[in-house]
Amino acid sequence: MTQPAATFEEVTGAILIGGQSRRLGRDKVLLPYDGKPLAVHLHGILNSLSRRSS
Repeated sequence: MTQPAATFEEVTGAILIGGQSRRLGRDKVLLPYDGKPLAVHLHGILNSLSRRSS
């Protein structure tokens, strides 16, 4: 993953993954993307936008 061009000191983000999965047919939280669960991948992207890592 490449680093973003800019970072932000105060950013609030939320990862919304849920619902009944009628079209997908499986739990979206566990959906693999790039070798890890989608939620973990998205957290890494959001975390890279902030100077404060959590």
